[in-house]
Amino acid sequence: MNRTSLRLAAVVGGLALVTTACGSNTDTDTDATDTPSSAATSAAAVGAAGTKTDAAALRAGLTYLLEEHVYLAGIAISQAVKDGGDLTKPGTKAAVAALDTNSVALSKAVASAYPDAEKPFLDSWRSHIGFFVDYTLGKATKDDAKVTKAKADLDGYRTSFG
Repeated sequence: MNRTSLRLAAVVGGLALVTTACGSNTDTDTDATDTPSSAATSAAAVGAAGTKTDAAALRAGLTYLLEEHVYLAGIAISQAVKDGGDLTKPGTKAAVAALDTNSVALSKAVASAYPDAEKPFLDSWRSHIGFFVDYTLGKATKDDAKVTKAKADLDGYRTSFG
């Protein structure tokens, strides 16, 4: 297992621990001393066994990174709109930097399975982010030309990335 896979597995493991620790018992008819049913125990054992492969760890890690990407993209776009489209303002720069860190992590996760794909993936992935920013800023500022161009760029991206 390479260093990126180990980091990804550590993140996934940490998330599993946090999720488990933050979980709650919604069954009000039981108390903390009740033991889980054998069916629940068996399901947990099967689930745990299914995640002990590099492929499962990669899939879980990619899912986490893609979910994070959606949140970070929303924050970056929201901040860019708040800053009037000025991408040089500190809040927007910080949000964009966080989003780019996520993009790099995604490219490294892809590279853990397909090493030659890391750079092309990252270059292509970064381009689509700019298209969404252009679209959102065009909508926010009622710049129809910017919206039209962003839509065309996104259509082209869909084809080239696929």
